[in-house]
Amino acid sequence: MRSDTHSSGSETVPAAWAGLTPAAVREHALGRELALRRGEHPHAERIIRRGLIVGSAIVVERAIPSGFARVRELLAAAEREGRSFPDGLAVVAEELSSGRGRFRRAWHAPSGGIWLTLALSGSLTDASARLLPLAAGVAVCEAVREIAGDACLKWVNDVMVGGRKCAGILIESERRGGEDFFIAGIGVNVNNREFPPEIEDTAISLAQACGRDLDLSAFAVSLMGKLAWNIGLLHDYDEVPASMPEGMPPVAVRWLALSDTIGRRVAFAHDLDRGVMYEAVAESLAPDGSINLRLDDGSLVNEVSGELRYL
Repeated sequence: MRSDTHSSGSETVPAAWAGLTPAAVREHALGRELALRRGEHPHAERIIRRGLIVGSAIVVERAIPSGFARVRELLAAAEREGRSFPDGLAVVAEELSSGRGRFRRAWHAPSGGIWLTLALSGSLTDASARLLPLAAGVAVCEAVREIAGDACLKWVNDVMVGGRKCAGILIESERRGGEDFFIAGIGVNVNNREFPPEIEDTAISLAQACGRDLDLSAFAVSLMGKLAWNIGLLHDYDEVPASMPEGMPPVAVRWLALSDTIGRRVAFAHDLDRGVMYEAVAESLAPDGSINLRLDDGSLVNEVSGELRYL
């Protein structure tokens, strides 16, 4: 796999993505992103360099069925050919014809959005790996906030703008060639303005939120810079555990600052399409990224996975 941007087959890279290269991601991360972070952490450069694996290789595709399937194809090819796989490889597609979200729900992914699938080696400790969904959510929310200032996170990592979903994230694991990988699928509605009837009242794009189309390549570079920072935070926490309030890892502290979930009355289920399991108040985030829910009878339930609906 070459460490540069290219498209599948003999097609040329779409013009909208011409500026999306590993060099551009690295330059942005060590330039603008690092400058933004210096006030947040005394060792900002160390942290962002630990996250510079993000975008180490970038594959741009015009239209594919699934980013997850494409990454798995690339992993299988590397295993078959005895090649090392570039940690942080990103597949970016103009369109996904069979995109999916949690519980294998269809994911509307037409031209105009950012449909990014990132492959990361399983080098995090188990404790930090459990925080990867939060870290990805924080990165996406931070990128969206630079365009739509009122963006916030709903547990675990749905990015909401004006109460409507702008972005979603799904993380899965894969083992190839004796190595473990995390595959993160990130979908952001950017310039796509039309949605299927079943989600048109609950979804929103950045173009709708700010009233103008955005440069997809520039937004993707910014997003990868923020992923580099937040994934770097996880690696740094593994190496140099921080002293945080109540033992909260830095990524969890940042998630709390961006989320509007805590204190809300919610309906909870492992899969809301199958019905609500119970109602509760979202009381607190645990250090491992799980959520503590206070039931009406006063008991406290900790949920590691599932989904919420605000009431």
